[in-house]
Amino acid sequence: MGSLNSIPFIHAGIVSPVAELVAANGGIIDQAFQRAGVPVELTAAKGQILSTTDYLALLESGAREISDLHFGVALGEELKIYELGPFGQLLAAAPTLGEAIATANCLIHHYSSAGRCWLEADGETACWHYRMDWPSHAPDLTCLEGRRIDGELTLILLRSLVRLAAGAAWQPQEVMLDRATARHVSKFQSRIAAPRCRRRDSYGLVFPRDLLGLPMTCQRPLTESQRQGFLDRLAVLNPGDSFVLLLKAIIRAQLHGGYPEISSVARSTGLSVRTLQRRLSNEGWTFSGLVSAVRQKAAYELLADPDLGQVEVSLSLGYADTANFSRAFKNWTGTTPSAFRHARV
Repeated sequence: MGSLNSIPFIHAGIVSPVAELVAANGGIIDQAFQRAGVPVELTAAKGQILSTTDYLALLESGAREISDLHFGVALGEELKIYELGPFGQLLAAAPTLGEAIATANCLIHHYSSAGRCWLEADGETACWHYRMDWPSHAPDLTCLEGRRIDGELTLILLRSLVRLAAGAAWQPQEVMLDRATARHVSKFQSRIAAPRCRRRDSYGLVFPRDLLGLPMTCQRPLTESQRQGFLDRLAVLNPGDSFVLLLKAIIRAQLHGGYPEISSVARSTGLSVRTLQRRLSNEGWTFSGLVSAVRQKAAYELLADPDLGQVEVSLSLGYADTANFSRAFKNWTGTTPSAFRHARV
């Protein structure tokens, strides 16, 4: 995961499928997102990340909204591997199951920095493991339900990847559930029709080792240029162990719901407001200064898109109206958004 000071994140592309599942089952999307403290506008955003704390809260809220104990299973069954952004595209392009699993194990930390996958092979049997490594400062007890839903979701996605090689009806010999978070094992086993489920130190699928050599039937070949492009996109979104870069990404996501409150950002990081302010000060920042920097950078990027009107740009940056956005932009650059955009044409 990186240093103990890391704040875990996940790609925000998972947000839209959560909303779609809630709506498809009669839930109220706005209510589910508000309860989790995640801006519903993030469903339309691309190329952003979400703190893992917010992600787990959203899974919990989605499950509650539609009263589905195994929300992660339902979500995993709806998702396609190649829908997981550049990470999924790279998996779907692998020529064999073994190479797809190796790619997932190598790159998962770019997609979900707290996620860890590894393969163990013993004789004729292989086991593909998954675990969420939680940072030491995180509130362990408050995220257990979300971590269980995430674990079940990931198990279904792992199974989906294996099925791209072994066939749509394939089932693992055994499913392992993380004893730290798993609940309702018999109900989960019945839900996915698994032959056997056991509690272990991680989530995992057990299957014959010779499956690793099977070709991927849903292969999506990539040129070297396309492959490098997906790798670059993953790297750009990964703030690594940089506290400031991660905070900027969290603030960028929360701007969709208006000006982010420091208490909301602190909750997303699992830190207290006082600790957040102290760490920002140590990095030479104030919270308001960081918000302003995020807005300015995002404004340049959004104004470069000719399909976005100024009202859309303003709302995406958390401004209530275009007048306030124009005023702030002129303070940053000495010119108006319209003049800036015209000069770039």
